[in-house]
Amino acid sequence: KIDLNNTHVRKFRHYRGFYPNLASKIIQEGKIHPYKSVEDVLKIPGLSERQKKLLQAQIDEGTFTATPRSEVYNAGDDRYNPGVY
Repeated sequence: KIDLNNTHVRKFRHYRGFYPNLASKIIQEGKIHPYKSVEDVLKIPGLSERQKKLLQAQIDEGTFTATPRSEVYNAGDDRYNPGVY
C-alpha cells in the first residue's frame, strides 16, 4: 500500500501514469492539506479527468491508505526530491 501522507514520490514508479507528475501533485498537496481519507486525493486542484480516473482505479483496488503524517517520514521535507539522481 501507498500511504498518501508518508510515502516518497518514488513509490509511485510502479503505477503507470503516476510518476513523476501525478505523484508530485499528490505529495505536494498532502504537505499543505494532509489526507484524512484516500478519497481526499480526488480533491487535488487541477487534476485532469485522466488523472482522476487513474486515482479512482487505485482507490478501488485498495492501493492507497491515509494515516496521520509522521515526522519520521516527513522530516527534512525530502519526500519529493531527496537529491538522488
